Amino acid sequence: MTENNSNEKPRLVNAGQGFSILNTVNYKGRFLYSKYSPDKAVVAAVNRLQVLPQTLVVICSPCLWYGLNELCDLLPENCSIIALEADDALLELAEDSLLDQSQKQRVKLFSLNEPQKVNEYLLQNTNAGNFKRALRIDFSAGVSFSAELYDGAFTAIQETINTFWKNRITLVKMGRLYARNIFRN
Repeated sequence: MTENNSNEKPRLVNAGQGFSILNTVNYKGRFLYSKYSPDKAVVAAVNRLQVLPQTLVVICSPCLWYGLNELCDLLPENCSIIALEADDALLELAEDSLLDQSQKQRVKLFSLNEPQKVNEYLLQNTNAGNFKRALRIDFSAGVSFSAELYDGAFTAIQETINTFWKNRITLVKMGRLYARNIFRN
C-alpha cells in the first residue's frame, strides 16, 4: 500500500553523475529520463531537428524541460512552441520546473485534459497564417503513459494547419476562376 502511494506523485532523483546537478523523474514505477545522463537523449534529438520557418513545435510531456534552451536557440524567429501534458501530476511538475520568465513567454503549456484551450490557441494563430507545419518532439518518457492521446492530439494539430492552407489555396484558385467568369459572361 505504501508503495502505491509513493508512486502517486513524480519524484525527483539525483542523477549522480560526477558534478552533475541534473535530476531524473521517477513516476509510476519508471524513470522518465536516463538515470545517468538525463538530458543527453533529449538534447541529441533537438540537435537532429531541421526546423523550417513558420513551424509550430509541439513538445510532448516536457517534465523538467531538458533541451528547451537548445530548442529555442535552434528555432527561427517566426516559429512557436507549445507543450502538451496529459497527466496532471506531470503538468504540475512541468509548471514548477519552467522557472525562467523568458522561457515562460516563449512556450505555452497546455493540459490535454482541456483540449478547447489548445484548439483556441491553434485556430487563432493558424487563421492568422502563423503556422505552415507542425513538428513533434517528445521531451520525456511520460508520453508512454498516454501515447494514443498524444498521437491523436498531434494528428489533430497537423490536420487543423493542413486544412487551413488547403482552404486558402482553394479560395485563391476559385477566386481567380470567379473573376474570370464574371468578365467572360
